[in-house]
Amino acid sequence: VTEDGHHQGSYTEKYRYELLEEILKTQKKIQAYKPSLDLITNQELIAIQVIWNRDLNFKYRVSDVYNKVHNKEIEMKINDEKLQKEVDLLKEVCNDTPADYNLIQELLIMQKNKALLNRKRGLKEDMERLIEKYPAVMATLR
Repeated sequence: VTEDGHHQGSYTEKYRYELLEEILKTQKKIQAYKPSLDLITNQELIAIQVIWNRDLNFKYRVSDVYNKVHNKEIEMKINDEKLQKEVDLLKEVCNDTPADYNLIQELLIMQKNKALLNRKRGLKEDMERLIEKYPAVMATLR
């Protein structure tokens, strides 16, 4: 949203980071009085990172904002490195067919998001709809 109130789609990467930081700061203040109260769970933090990765937001990491607010480490670096290796390998294999790379990348992200968010229901149908968006791939399947 611009300063004059116009909606321009998804939140920017920076705004998402700042918003998460404010939520974590608020949670920290609340937990000083009620330690068992979470505004945002660790599972939700992981889901946010998955969404940021899906949106190709690699500039900001959930672990960085968490570490900044709480002055303690939660480590997502291993997961980030694994994801980057996966992307690099996929790019290498699909070097001649960028549409295949895009399709496979979207299917992997969809599967990971559904698995992480415990929403595997409808995965097959969602994948079929996604595949239909790639006519070149559909032609090879027929």
